[in-house]
Amino acid sequence: MPLHRLLPLLLLLAPGPASAADDAGETTEPRTLVLTGPAVVRAEPAGAPMAEWQRGRLFTSNRTDDGWIRATGHFPGGRWAPLEEARWLHASAVEERDDPLPPRTWRLRSAAHPLPGEGPLFDERLEAGALVTGLERGDGRVRLTGHFPDEEWRPLEMGRWLPRPLLEDVGTPADYPRPDGFERWIRVDKDRFRLEVRERTPTGKEHTLYTTEVGLGMDRCLPEEEGGRCYFTEPGEYSVRWKIHRPDGIEWCIPESMEEEPEYREHIERGERCFEGALGTLALNIGGPYAIHGTRNPEEDLGQRVSHGCIRTTNDAMDRVWRYVAEGDRVVITE
Repeated sequence: MPLHRLLPLLLLLAPGPASAADDAGETTEPRTLVLTGPAVVRAEPAGAPMAEWQRGRLFTSNRTDDGWIRATGHFPGGRWAPLEEARWLHASAVEERDDPLPPRTWRLRSAAHPLPGEGPLFDERLEAGALVTGLERGDGRVRLTGHFPDEEWRPLEMGRWLPRPLLEDVGTPADYPRPDGFERWIRVDKDRFRLEVRERTPTGKEHTLYTTEVGLGMDRCLPEEEGGRCYFTEPGEYSVRWKIHRPDGIEWCIPESMEEEPEYREHIERGERCFEGALGTLALNIGGPYAIHGTRNPEEDLGQRVSHGCIRTTNDAMDRVWRYVAEGDRVVITE
């Protein structure tokens, strides 16, 4: 039996301090589990969120409660350690398996030679920005399955691997799993420039999963000499129509109707109409003229009324908001 499975079995059988959370649910055989996507960690089944654990994380468990799993230990630094406080995750976020997670596409942050698990060194150096496919192992490594010389995928001999910090995951981000019967929605408070991701449990309990600062529409009309167009973020109820992911950045182009506006005149004169990555890599289309998206200029945008109506936030915050919600979820804008 692999060490990472044997050690938890021994430690889980050792007595520990009792708590009310320890008594919740039913006892199961001790087992090692892996997160198949990012997951919300809670103090009790269906309780308020405490933290987030990321895809590929290994943990141990010996207790379940109506679709919820209690984490008893984890592997910081590759060694098993007990969790002194109760941590509950929904069963939809985890699997019991020895194999790594399915392959994903990664981009190298810096040049590197893939390292061997067995056999000789890989004789081809992969340059910074190169794309590879590989399996995340949950132990700080990615086992490579292929690469893209001449833009065509080719397999790599199994056993080659790279340290996870050298790689940027450019595959479609994994959603935070949603337990059955849970409702999620986005609330945007224009007065406070705040966006919240809210959640309601089947019993009616509500809490905030995440909150972040945003920038909003300028809520005014430009003078006639500047085009005269009006840009508002209108209060109301919308919904997530579709989720957009472009790993190389979402492009925004100046429409003809904005060519006379002062901030774009010089760009148009220089022949600059489109800006790659201006909206970050993730966006939510919420209907009408509006989207929720990232920005390259958070210092100038957040907490300000500066956009043409869209809701802007940092790229890191957009990553979390995007993962929490699904197409069809409500978006409520208030003031």
